[in-house]
Amino acid sequence: MDGVGFLTVEQVMRTAALALTLCWLATLGLSATARAQAPPSIPTFIGPFCVNGLGVSLNGGVAWGQLPVGVITLNWGDGTSISAPGVFPAAHTYSTAGTKIITVSASSSGAVGSASTALTIGAGVQTCSYRITPAPIAPPNSLSASQQVALTVIVVDATGNPVSGVPVWLSFAQAAGGGSATACCSFMGQSVPSGLFAGPQVVLAGLNQPPGAIAVTYTAGSALSPGGTDSIVLQNAPADPTVVVADSYSFGVLALASEVHGMNLAHGLENSLIEKLGAAQNSLGAGNQTAACNQLGAFINEVSAQSGKQLTADPADQLIGSAQEIRNALGC
Repeated sequence: MDGVGFLTVEQVMRTAALALTLCWLATLGLSATARAQAPPSIPTFIGPFCVNGLGVSLNGGVAWGQLPVGVITLNWGDGTSISAPGVFPAAHTYSTAGTKIITVSASSSGAVGSASTALTIGAGVQTCSYRITPAPIAPPNSLSASQQVALTVIVVDATGNPVSGVPVWLSFAQAAGGGSATACCSFMGQSVPSGLFAGPQVVLAGLNQPPGAIAVTYTAGSALSPGGTDSIVLQNAPADPTVVVADSYSFGVLALASEVHGMNLAHGLENSLIEKLGAAQNSLGAGNQTAACNQLGAFINEVSAQSGKQLTADPADQLIGSAQEIRNALGC
């Protein structure tokens, strides 16, 4: 600088270089801060899924990691959506066919994540099929009291390969005096099967089971009844399903006839007892409960008369007890 206050060329260049350096460092600092403050992306996914006509059932997930559980929104692509901390598994029945873009988004503490898939919906579209084996659960009147039958629900894709992770909804329609049913599994680590009841309950195929499989157990009623049919019902949605598969077991007074037949009684006595049970079954079918009660009473009287004669005491007591259970169920 000379006497009148002017900077030399060298001083001007040094000052400009210093200013550029400070600006560059400030820019680096802002970029680092922005990177440090950027919220993490939340891993989000959809699948597997099954399409049956206008119905879609699917699963999915969100990995919250260290973030607090936030809100998930599942948009079905037809103007309807659901939002909650947990939305999977889920099912939806569309009103119109076409290609639908299904989107799931998640948010928590400023972090977001999303995923989407395009599905073709409509009549004739079937990406999954379902079956319950064995069917029927057992031949009519073939099970003894409390006898169990192991069943398997199988979900396969269009090529016959098992599909794991997709949801189905199972329910149990119990007749009066009928049995019970359980299924596994609904969540990871489940070791005890869940009871099935009248309301549909979600179960996941292949969870803690072989691929595409759901383990179901049917237990026959502990007491014989006047007759009925128990059914295990599978749906691809809890409401408005487009797939319904049922497996059933029928039982009744004739089960007692099978019990009689299995005792290898004298031919005349066996025919007489089964004739009385057949008459009771016919009366029940005709809605004549009073006649059925009387015919079961006649059965009990004949068994009692033959106890210690053509029947030993234990089989006689067994038959009388079974017949009385039916009478009790009828309100005789």
